[in-house]
Amino acid sequence: MEKTLTNLGEVFYGPQDIYTKMRAGDFEMADFEVDGKVYKNSFVTYENFYQNHENAEVREKAFRSFSEGLRKHQNTVVATPSSPSQI
Repeated sequence: MEKTLTNLGEVFYGPQDIYTKMRAGDFEMADFEVDGKVYKNSFVTYENFYQNHENAEVREKAFRSFSEGLRKHQNTVVATPSSPSQI
């Protein structure tokens, strides 16, 4: 029973683990420019700074850069929930 519960933990916490690894990973996201200033974008900077930025143009360009970066990995991201469990 304990082994089963331990294995189920991997299934239930798998999506969070995947998200954490993706967030910390080296996703390539294009820099973007607003009013002559170049902004470097990443998973972390998008989520922590740009998605709620006071400047709408920064939010929009950051979102486009972020989306394009994720799109490069869309097959991996989509396939992950259907990966076989180890139970």
